[in-house]
Amino acid sequence: MKRSFKTLNETDPFELVITKLFQDDLWDHEINNEPIQLYKEILEDCNGDEKLAKSQSRGGEVYKYYKVKAKDRSVSRCVEGYQLDMKTYRSYLFNAIKAQLEVYGMNKNELKKLEKELVK
Repeated sequence: MKRSFKTLNETDPFELVITKLFQDDLWDHEINNEPIQLYKEILEDCNGDEKLAKSQSRGGEVYKYYKVKAKDRSVSRCVEGYQLDMKTYRSYLFNAIKAQLEVYGMNKNELKKLEKELVK
């Protein structure tokens, strides 16, 4: 298991893409969350053309993006130019296996200790 977390750090960044279905239009949010950040990036890519950007950011679609570390965003559709937020990816990996670890008998204290060690 520890090897999996080490391997995650050595993984090609393009393999760490997150795929998510957004039910609502990306621009139809009031806080600076993932959909809004993706919409703003699409708007930039469309050179500020709102009509074109909205046509490319409708709800009910699957979007691919990366978790990044940046001053003004936590997600990006492209990995180039950004540092990936590896702590978030490690956290996703840990959460994916947490239930199985509980089934195998790890108690909450052991899980917290292991999570602290692996996600850090």
